[in-house]
Amino acid sequence: FKKLVAKVSENPYDLALREQAIELSLKLKPAPEIPEEARRAFIIGESLFKQAKKLRPAYEAANAFKTATTLAPWWKDAYWNLAVAQQLIGRYEGAKGSLKLYIAATTSAKEKRAALDRSYAVEAEQLAAKADVPEDLAGFWQRTANFYNGDWKQSHPDDVRGDTYEVISKGGSYEMRDLHKPVAVRIEVVRADAGELIFVDRYSSPGYRRETTFRCRLQGNTMDCDLSYNEDGKMETNRYRFSKRATCEVVGEEGITGLPVLCK
Repeated sequence: FKKLVAKVSENPYDLALREQAIELSLKLKPAPEIPEEARRAFIIGESLFKQAKKLRPAYEAANAFKTATTLAPWWKDAYWNLAVAQQLIGRYEGAKGSLKLYIAATTSAKEKRAALDRSYAVEAEQLAAKADVPEDLAGFWQRTANFYNGDWKQSHPDDVRGDTYEVISKGGSYEMRDLHKPVAVRIEVVRADAGELIFVDRYSSPGYRRETTFRCRLQGNTMDCDLSYNEDGKMETNRYRFSKRATCEVVGEEGITGLPVLCK
């Protein structure tokens, strides 16, 4: 059992491993004790969630509950709290996955029923959230896929480091800002209309410069962009897919890739 728990810690996004740990824990008598570090993360998550009037504390609470479920992958209460926090920050697929693990971890028919009903409510909220995002250019755009080897590869749903831009309407024109690197990046909007957006992203830091041209086609709340960029004198190309989001917020301190940004 300890070896299985260690594997979960090494592969925290492997749901099959978590399900195996839950199944085995239900057979153990007495039930395994909750490690002190897992309990500490759980209490921190509860305290943060009580302050969750904005995305950042809710995001930090979700991370704390995720840590608790990784250190004690059979702990149903931690999965429930994780699902609630994930729902609040718009991580709907993650919330449904956490509720599925909660259902596996509890032996109570009443608790299973409550978790299944909550998963239906999460699904309804997910549909409503998509419908609430207006189909126009102005707003928040988050990179959700890369084109690789002839197919679109989806970004990890928990990623907070992918490109995120805000398009701002200024009367008859548009401005843009990079939420991850608001100081180091300068953006020039070349063209913007109902079906097309062309902009140049210029990034500079000591000893390094990059200029990227985005040529994007808009379809509803999706934007596919062809990129060409000059990185220290070398020309490269790529393709990104962006999705429109209702809101985005910085949720941590700046790192190598810039500020972490959460969108929902």
